[in-house]
Amino acid sequence: MPRFDEQPWDRMPDEGSAAYAAFCAYRDLGVGRSLERAYRATKGQDKGHVSGRWTLWAKAYNWRDRAEAYDVHMERLARREKEAKHLKALEEHRDRQRRLGIANMNAATNVLIKINERLKTLEPDEISVKHLPAFMRAAADMAEKGGNAEADSLGVDQVILSIENAVDEGG
Repeated sequence: MPRFDEQPWDRMPDEGSAAYAAFCAYRDLGVGRSLERAYRATKGQDKGHVSGRWTLWAKAYNWRDRAEAYDVHMERLARREKEAKHLKALEEHRDRQRRLGIANMNAATNVLIKINERLKTLEPDEISVKHLPAFMRAAADMAEKGGNAEADSLGVDQVILSIENAVDEGG
């Protein structure tokens, strides 16, 4: 009987080292594995039949089910790694968007402050009044873009939270 911390693909208590080495060769071939391919690979042969000993070991130690359990395990590990990389990329994107939003908001605020200060000392013949709306629109557009970038980063936060919850639940 396996110990609590053992996995199906681990060495069975009564499985000898030669049998386990043969199982590992079989297991490591992956999804398209066959007993014949594993046997030939370990023997360095292109032809030949599987030995009776290998056939007995495969049945006695349930190689097919153990190898399939290993495949599932490896797929889960690969998926978790891929999800972790994607989550990291999303977090980096969110952080860039936040910094961009804050920088845009600060720039827009500075432009509006400067326009306000300049309007106080502006002589009527220095600037045409018809240009003022364009300056104000440009500053407002900068502020809006900054706010949108920050809001977008908050939307990414929700995606990250959803992924983290799914991973925590065994996703």
